[in-house]
Amino acid sequence: MKRTIFAALVFLSVTLAAAEQPRPVFYFFHSEVCPHCVEAAPFIAFLKEKYPQIEFRELEVYRDLVNREILKRKAQELGVTKVGVPFFLMGKQYLSGFKKGEFEEKILALIHAALVESAVGDIKPQSIPLPAAPDRTIILQKEARTIEDAADACYQGDPAQIGDCLKKVQKRMMDLMVVITGQAGELIDQLHKAKKPLSLPTKATYIEQQSLWKKQCDTETAIDEAFCRANGRQNCDGLSVYLSIQNGQPRIQKLLADLQMLQTISAGN
Repeated sequence: MKRTIFAALVFLSVTLAAAEQPRPVFYFFHSEVCPHCVEAAPFIAFLKEKYPQIEFRELEVYRDLVNREILKRKAQELGVTKVGVPFFLMGKQYLSGFKKGEFEEKILALIHAALVESAVGDIKPQSIPLPAAPDRTIILQKEARTIEDAADACYQGDPAQIGDCLKKVQKRMMDLMVVITGQAGELIDQLHKAKKPLSLPTKATYIEQQSLWKKQCDTETAIDEAFCRANGRQNCDGLSVYLSIQNGQPRIQKLLADLQMLQTISAGN
């Protein structure tokens, strides 16, 4: 009887010790205004399901100053002088940036190295299948809707902050345009290399067309701003940013439509 109780106590102590052992932590520092962070998010969600022995901490640094300070201190500990997001950190292993199709294996290798370093387990990167690539437009459409909501929200806060708020939305919108244009250009390039029997512009021509469209929108905005100043009106700078956002929203929808069409062609439909 005593032996049974002793064995049970030993088993209980071992179980409690295992339960109390802290899990290794994977940090995903990101910003709500960072398109590459948005692109990385689905892969991080996939990793959270595949690695239950790891604690994933997703820290947004654009609005949360505490999280920004955590990132700053972690970078100082690692001797990193220039930090950008997305920033992935586990143990002493870190990685900055993200590009779909290139960084997934790098992040898996980072996790593998950190797990070996902490003696938690040895999981080969190649033993975990990469998630099926989601429709690119789903993530980008979500970001476009978020930008529209953010623009509307600017008018619901402090009137003195509307200008700065709209400038942040404008920057976010411009970044989204760059991402969509870049992805559409890559698909065009792939389709030309695959010699698809379709009349498509070259990647360079498409990007040039988008650049010209942006210049046209910027010119129209500048004319309205000049008209505002000529009539002695107030807050013409704010009007310029507002019009830039208004002109940019339909352009983003057109860019998303282009991307979806190119995806359909690439799939052979």
